[in-house]
Amino acid sequence: MRANEVAVIVGGGPGVSASCVRLLSGEGLRVAIAARTPSKAALQLLKKESGASVYGCDAADERSVANLFRQVKVDLGNPTLVVHNIDGRTPSVFRKEITEVAAEDVKATLMNSTFSAFLVAQQAARCFLDNEMSDYGRGTLIFTNASASLKGFPKSGAFAAACQGKAGLAESMARELMPKGVHVANCPIDCAIGVTQE
Repeated sequence: MRANEVAVIVGGGPGVSASCVRLLSGEGLRVAIAARTPSKAALQLLKKESGASVYGCDAADERSVANLFRQVKVDLGNPTLVVHNIDGRTPSVFRKEITEVAAEDVKATLMNSTFSAFLVAQQAARCFLDNEMSDYGRGTLIFTNASASLKGFPKSGAFAAACQGKAGLAESMARELMPKGVHVANCPIDCAIGVTQE
């Protein structure tokens, strides 16, 4: 990445997303960070510390995601880096037998993770393909993920399905878009970063 380029991070919080904002803004990029609740303290602190632009976005809603990318292009320019940092996990799907987990909780997990990844990826790809080809290509899309993207653990079927869905999406997109100068990566991060995990 180079100074003055635009990065969009979808899924704003005090851990991975905040670390990305600090790193990228420190390198001179114009950074947008989006979350369902843009008023949360962690995001407002990032805005103050790094100058990042904070946006509201429900990443599981097609119109909301399209509006986010449209507004970022108006405010900051066309992005060359997009990070999808939403795993969709909810306590209601963990440590439950497949026979007892509620179908609506599974659906919510898939919508917030895999489906939101698709919506963000689609908008990112459209933006990247509008960029001029450079020595670095046209753009980079990163999906953060978990080790469940590689192996499913007992009593976490919904989370494994969501993570592996994101990994499959990343692999398919990489094969489709690499010849056009777009990089796509699935990055399992199996720990809590910047937050206390109980």
